[in-house]
Amino acid sequence: MNHYRRWITVFRLHTLSASYIPVTFGTLYAYYQKAVFDLPLFFAMLFASVLIQMSTNLFNDYFDYQRGIDQADSVGKSTALVTGEIKPNTIMILALTFIAFSGLLGLFIVSQAGLVIALIGAASILVGFFYSAGPHPISATAFGELFAGFFMGHVIIGISYFIQTDHYDMAIFLVSIPFALLIASLLTANNIRDLDEDTQGGRKTLAILLGKEKAILFLKITAWIAYLLIPLFVYLSFLPVYALIVFISAAKINKAALIFTKNHTPQTMAPAMGQIAKNNVHFGLLMILSLIAAILF
Repeated sequence: MNHYRRWITVFRLHTLSASYIPVTFGTLYAYYQKAVFDLPLFFAMLFASVLIQMSTNLFNDYFDYQRGIDQADSVGKSTALVTGEIKPNTIMILALTFIAFSGLLGLFIVSQAGLVIALIGAASILVGFFYSAGPHPISATAFGELFAGFFMGHVIIGISYFIQTDHYDMAIFLVSIPFALLIASLLTANNIRDLDEDTQGGRKTLAILLGKEKAILFLKITAWIAYLLIPLFVYLSFLPVYALIVFISAAKINKAALIFTKNHTPQTMAPAMGQIAKNNVHFGLLMILSLIAAILF
């Protein structure tokens, strides 16, 4: 692996849509609802969220390596620590540097939006750290989906909306739920793929506790609920009618479930994980597009 591809894998750049899509949606929703838009606050929130996620990814690599969970042939993960291409201290220093820079951006956001953002931001950073760190990391428990969905879905969208409007309401709470559910389904897909490796590593993820068959069912139900909430929110006028366009991306859910059902190794189940990841990105981008259409037309 060449130098640049190695770092792309380490930073997991393909996962960063879970940061920039919620921030963009929450910001546009503020404009859609309240006709307000502060460009510096948007960029500060965007970069802070991306940095926090990148640090979380690095912490995950570091602590999984320390526990001996990652192997040289692990699928969907950076193996640079296992192979010795990158030193563990380098990963930790980078993660802490990203946290420091996100903190500086957070100070600017707090100066504009109030101390409550500091508390929520600090909680987000701590969850990002303890998601992988400590004797009982969140990622090794059945609560991974809950924490990931809540913080990467609802919290990011809610903060992005609040710092623009200085207001929090039922509308932003409700419209963030589909994003939280899809992030939870993505983590379930990841854990289904890694069932054997996580079991050997002593983890107790929701996928392990449910078993593969029920975990696949949980993934399908969670993802479809996210989609089925959209027409309800359109009916309640929380979302524009253009939001119904998201259904053109929904076919990937059943495709992924079928791949998971028919395959039993991380390598052969990896395409299912890819389908769910693409589904989430397409859902988010189509939701953003629906808000842009509503604002313009």
